Amino acid sequence: MADPDKELWENLEEYYKSMPITTFLIGTPTEMTCHDVCETQKAPVGIEHLLGLGHKYCIRNTQLQSRTINKMMKRLRTNIRWKDIYREEEDENNETNYIPGLHINTELEPDLARPEIEDALNTFEVKMKAERAKYAPRYIHPNLTPLQSALVKKLGKNEVFKVMTADKNCGSAIAETECVTEQSVNEHLSNSDVYKRLSKGEATAQLKGVEMLIMAFYSAWQEELSKAEHTYLKRGLERDRGKFSRFYTTIKMHKVPHKFRPIVAQCGTAIASVSSWLHYKLKKLLPFVPTYIKNTRDFHGRLQDLNELGRLPENARMIKADAISMYTDIDTNHALATLRMFLEELQEQGLLPENFNIDMILEAAKLVMRWNLFEYGDCYFKQLTGTAMGTPAAVMWAIIYYCWHEKHVIVPKYKSKMPLMCRFIDDIFAIVLIGGQDGMNKTELDSFKKDINDFGILKWNVDEPSISVDYLDLTVKIENGMIVTKTYQKPINLYQYITPNSAHPPWMIKGIVTSTLQTYHYQNTHAEDYWDIAMLYYRRLRMRGWDRKTLEPIFVKAHKKIESQQEEAEPAEQVEISNKEHVILHLEYHPNDIPRKRIRDLWDKHCGELLSQSIADGGLGINKMTIAYSRPRNLRDLTQRAKLCQHPGKEVSTFF
Repeated sequence: MADPDKELWENLEEYYKSMPITTFLIGTPTEMTCHDVCETQKAPVGIEHLLGLGHKYCIRNTQLQSRTINKMMKRLRTNIRWKDIYREEEDENNETNYIPGLHINTELEPDLARPEIEDALNTFEVKMKAERAKYAPRYIHPNLTPLQSALVKKLGKNEVFKVMTADKNCGSAIAETECVTEQSVNEHLSNSDVYKRLSKGEATAQLKGVEMLIMAFYSAWQEELSKAEHTYLKRGLERDRGKFSRFYTTIKMHKVPHKFRPIVAQCGTAIASVSSWLHYKLKKLLPFVPTYIKNTRDFHGRLQDLNELGRLPENARMIKADAISMYTDIDTNHALATLRMFLEELQEQGLLPENFNIDMILEAAKLVMRWNLFEYGDCYFKQLTGTAMGTPAAVMWAIIYYCWHEKHVIVPKYKSKMPLMCRFIDDIFAIVLIGGQDGMNKTELDSFKKDINDFGILKWNVDEPSISVDYLDLTVKIENGMIVTKTYQKPINLYQYITPNSAHPPWMIKGIVTSTLQTYHYQNTHAEDYWDIAMLYYRRLRMRGWDRKTLEPIFVKAHKKIESQQEEAEPAEQVEISNKEHVILHLEYHPNDIPRKRIRDLWDKHCGELLSQSIADGGLGINKMTIAYSRPRNLRDLTQRAKLCQHPGKEVSTFF
């Protein structure tokens, strides 16, 4: 606080003296940039100094707020009280009664636990608050400059500028809201074959109808649904009734000229619960999708398996294909018919998963895919065909849909001349033999490309055969008949790694560096490529503000860990702990808050000893306590909103 008896310069001197030295010496990135795609107006002055921090940059609150401990204790008490109520019952941690990905907490408040347990929790809360007072200074310096703070305030609900996430994890971008809205309408929403515009009254009436369909669905199939599934669908409808999905876009900076990717955010809507349940069910079909790859590591494993079979023929080439607009170009009627054929085939082969009623799955799919209602600004829409990118089931829907064509047309027809074919959602990778006696001639190659595009209304851009392609995060080459890989990074990537001043836990950088180096190590066949990308990563972290003293020990330790993992056998199995034996403290992280070790000491002293006792001895048999930190608000939370801020006279409706 300023001293009124001192001159202004004296107060300023005291203020700067009180700031930690790291504010001046380390932690400030030297590489600060963002994608500025403003066309008619200049972006706010200094915007690169804010968005250059990265959208994951967490804001440090200038005070330790009491609400964080209150919130933690409320959640902890609820958890402990339910455990106490059901202490005599057997653990129900199975798919019939509890599915982690499909669980919504009840809004019912449990009764108080036994007096000794309530006393222990009260004491723990008092001690936590007393301990926090020891660590909380009167004023905590923010990790945003005055310019950055002013820009955050300006962009929060700005009608002129819109901050977006660049596609493919390529950083943050800023554009004029008017240009984004106009281009979104012209590229996507004005297509009357895909989207139907509704009045607010029509949209509200149809949303109520959808909610009735959801209720009818989980009521009609109650016998087929497990207790956990039925409860999830019912609670999801009760919690999210009356909420519309929201349309927004990300920007494809890697496309020239740049385009927008349409996303319908269904989070927090009743239909999202049905879609999440459908995703959960369809995910069980992945073992029957032979071309499916989960991620870059899975793809790399496929390539390694092929290498183990020996050298490829000299005429082996690689082909890559990219779906033009997969989600919106999946014809709903065709996809539903395809899904039925896929499921019935598995049923005939005796491979259909347990509790997998085909009619129930198809009814849920119809509900999710045919009733995508959303708002964008002052307009409301219904998607007529295709899949909404943003609905939880979208990825599994796309994977399984095209799989039928792969299994019954492409793979059987070209298997003898195609050693490998795999697909990551809308990206196909294949190794084919071209020319020679055992390879495709030009006619067969043209037929191969035509067959890829001959399924529904879905269309693909198929590249020419090559000995080198960039696929996912890898550059894949064929050298002397063997497949070699190296890390691929897009030229437009801004490499906005977390900076030291972000309000993240200090141990976070160790895990990030270790996992990143492990990724680079498996991605690069040649050791020199690994060392090149590892040193480049080190230099990029230095440009993001990290000092040598912090980074060098982490890099050395991470590399030693990588070398030791190559020599070690399979890791030992971990002992599973049931939900009843485990309790979690959920606390928002703050760099100036009580250290994690001290929280554990307080828990062990005031709660741990009692709660770890057996039920017969008055405890709850809790053998493990985990401190789970949640992040504070980051720049994405503060500058990017799903709800569109519209300038008067420039509403979405004016562009139709």
